[in-house]
Amino acid sequence: MNALVMAFLHQLLHAVKNLLPIVAVVLLFQLLILRQVPADAPSLAGGLLIVAAGVALFLQGLELGIFPVGKGLANQFARRPRAGDQ
Repeated sequence: MNALVMAFLHQLLHAVKNLLPIVAVVLLFQLLILRQVPADAPSLAGGLLIVAAGVALFLQGLELGIFPVGKGLANQFARRPRAGDQ
């Protein structure tokens, strides 16, 4: 499988793992405190998958576009002589 697809799937799995505690807290609050069952659960689950995919795409974009630029700038900055060095 393509390396980019594998990286995206890894980011997607990571995003789902990060969203699960938030969803669990909201779901438990709604069930235990409000005593309501979430309306239209399939639509809610689909929306959560779309959110996870969006987060994964965002993180993948950062890794492909922004992070390499930041690493290059950090390396250039680290190689510069300091003000007190001769």
